[in-house]
Amino acid sequence: MSTSSQQDNRVAGGYKATISNPNTSEEAKTHAREMLAEMNAEHQGEYTETMGREDEIHSNRVIGGYKATLNNPNVSQEAKDRAEAVLGEQGYEVSYVEETDSHTNRVLGGYKATLSNPNTSEEAKMHAAAVLDGEEPPSKGAGTQEEQHLHRVIGGYKATLSNPNTSDEAKEQARLKLKEHGVEEY
Repeated sequence: MSTSSQQDNRVAGGYKATISNPNTSEEAKTHAREMLAEMNAEHQGEYTETMGREDEIHSNRVIGGYKATLNNPNVSQEAKDRAEAVLGEQGYEVSYVEETDSHTNRVLGGYKATLSNPNTSEEAKMHAAAVLDGEEPPSKGAGTQEEQHLHRVIGGYKATLSNPNTSDEAKEQARLKLKEHGVEEY
């Protein structure tokens, strides 16, 4: 907004305040009304253009709110149905998954990220692709706590090998431990 239009807005705001102030004389209120009418006549095209843009912005925000309602898990089904109806009336095609399992969505998102991660093994990428194609169910992780612990220990040794701050002696020890656990690729 330019400095002159900011000034005009402030002046107009002052006149409006004068009109609504109960302690202002009728003469001052009449003068304020006349000045506002004069300002409106001078800037009619600007105000109309600005208001049209503001209406468009408001409309876009309302539509965005309805779209957000469709994907918000904390909103009732009734509100989602209403939002879908309003969007349909406005000419928007909408669809939403009624009750999504956010954990499942995050797991699938992890598989998608695996495909583009340069640090992921080809075996992991193939598994991720198979899960995303629906050929394999997502892994539930190692079964028992003991298996989960072993998996984490192996991961720790692999991280040791990737860490540039780890000594050569520690990296060699990690390689030996990985071989003991049957991991040969390092």
